[in-house]
Amino acid sequence: MPIRPTTPSTPPTKERVISAALAVFGLQGFGVGIRSIAARADAATGLVQYHFGGKNGLRDECDRRVAAVIDHALPTYFGAQGAAKLHGCDRSMLVPYLHYAFRSIGEGTPLANRIVQRLATHVDQLIGSDQDTAIRAQETRAHAIVREALGVTLLDFAIHRPRTAEGAEKFLAEAWNTEFLPLVHTQGAGGSSISI
Repeated sequence: MPIRPTTPSTPPTKERVISAALAVFGLQGFGVGIRSIAARADAATGLVQYHFGGKNGLRDECDRRVAAVIDHALPTYFGAQGAAKLHGCDRSMLVPYLHYAFRSIGEGTPLANRIVQRLATHVDQLIGSDQDTAIRAQETRAHAIVREALGVTLLDFAIHRPRTAEGAEKFLAEAWNTEFLPLVHTQGAGGSSISI
């Protein structure tokens, strides 16, 4: 297999492997072999072991990257007034990150738990409450909102999986604006009609 020489416009091998892993895991699942990832990255298979200690280490790094993007994106682009236009982000990686995140949610990986918790924390902040006695009920409502909205969003993703950056951005905005926000506004601070 030819190995691509690194030029100023070519990302380092480690970054190419991570990008390839995000795409391949997201599209084909976590059972895919390291050889497929290395081939997509145009890198030697042994470099996965060298850089990440193996497939599990590579998955851990992919999880960290996706979690960091979500941690940044939620408060920046997904507010109480609706989803904002994504700007200042690497649009070329939007589809692989989205596919990887939804694959993780669908398979119930540790990243799925982190995504749900992060979404619930964000929804909890949007709901807001000044009363200490209402905090626990508010957290429970936030989790219920996330479970309901994320369930519908996961189904929508399975049926209408976006293939382009524009499609991914549109999908995320629609999911936030039509699934999450209506529940935040109607079931938020004072609501109690979500079944838990």
